[in-house]
Amino acid sequence: MSEPSDSTVLSFPEHASAPGRKKKRLVIAGVATTVVALMVGVVALAQFSGWLAVKDIRVQGAQLAAEPVLQEKLAGLKGTPLTQITESDVSGLLGEVSSVQNIRIAAEPPSTLVVDVTERRPVAVLQVDNTFTLIDRNGVPLKNVASQEEAKLPLIDGGKSAAQSEVFSTITSVLQSLPDELLNQLAKASAKSSSSVELTLNNGIVIRWGSSEDNALKAAIVGVLLKQPAQDPPVTQIDVSVPQSPVTR
Repeated sequence: MSEPSDSTVLSFPEHASAPGRKKKRLVIAGVATTVVALMVGVVALAQFSGWLAVKDIRVQGAQLAAEPVLQEKLAGLKGTPLTQITESDVSGLLGEVSSVQNIRIAAEPPSTLVVDVTERRPVAVLQVDNTFTLIDRNGVPLKNVASQEEAKLPLIDGGKSAAQSEVFSTITSVLQSLPDELLNQLAKASAKSSSSVELTLNNGIVIRWGSSEDNALKAAIVGVLLKQPAQDPPVTQIDVSVPQSPVTR
């Protein structure tokens, strides 16, 4: 029987680079901590210090509201860091300006706040005594003007009482649907009921519109008929109350 062989135990020395790797990890962790601390500091500086404080406010898109009025409303934002101003803040400050429908804001560092205004669309003029007021489809007063001619929009018959009548929303719904090319040709709009809207053009032609249904189709038909060659005798009425069967007289 052969003698058993001696067992040999192999020992492996610790890897020479282990301490180096540990040191490298510590360096990386230290750098990361420093970067995070710097970022937190920058954010805090932007949020709570005078850095990025608003000095200038630029208003864009306002045609009905006077810019000095808007600037006065927004003046309280000056000195506030750009990063702290929200659209809700700006909307709240402009809430009493009836022509402003909504706003968007943008920051232009280091110190400019840009306010982009979207205004309500005026569709008619309401006359009360000697005052002419632009109104939107909901009857919201937007701006006073010197005359109807300046506005180049139709006058709604009936004055202040017209805005409180049951047919007012029908009239303004029709006007809201019209393309500017047609809206700017109108002299006045009236209705005795929700199905009897009439529009009168500056040249005297009366358009019997009927109800506020099929507004887009009616507007397209009127646009085509107005571009037809002049007739003898001239057309004085266009009836699109039944748009599938338009009539001219």
